[in-house]
Amino acid sequence: MRILYLGYAVDLSQANTLSGASIAGNKMQVNILKELEKYEDIELECITVYPVAQFPKDKRVYLKKKDIKITDRVSAVRVSFFNLPVIKQLHQILSVYREGLKHIENADVLLAFNLFPQVGVPMRWLQKKNTNVQSVYLLPDLPIDDNTERKGLSKLLRALFDRSTVKSIEACDKFVVLNEYVADKYLKGKP
Repeated sequence: MRILYLGYAVDLSQANTLSGASIAGNKMQVNILKELEKYEDIELECITVYPVAQFPKDKRVYLKKKDIKITDRVSAVRVSFFNLPVIKQLHQILSVYREGLKHIENADVLLAFNLFPQVGVPMRWLQKKNTNVQSVYLLPDLPIDDNTERKGLSKLLRALFDRSTVKSIEACDKFVVLNEYVADKYLKGKP
């Protein structure tokens, strides 16, 4: 079985130093990938979006595509992107999709972690390129922002972000959920 993984995973030691990484989310991804890698009948290909805060909090304006090690046995392609507001997210979507096109044709399973637009939109597009692929979404937490303090452009962009995430959830075939509330709210009748 060939699994194409889309997520935000990095080496555990690196996650502690990155300004945009979720330590718990990264550990979950790394542990899932480590376990999948143990099965001899699974061929695992990983595409990762490097979890850094956007410029100027993180001083890098551009991150190049790079092959990285997540564990001793798990490698991934880190996609390239400009690390500037709004441009970052759009560039990540296109980079994940472009890289995914190289792997989707032979994939049996498309496994995604958190369907934020940077992963969810390319996942939906890749499903159209291989209609036989099973999509599985690892949903560790509530994917929708409940910050009611947003105003103006921030509020509009967040609404688009959330709508895209819900649309991606609707496009998935199966789910791995760690939060019963999330399952009840977003996944009624879904496997």
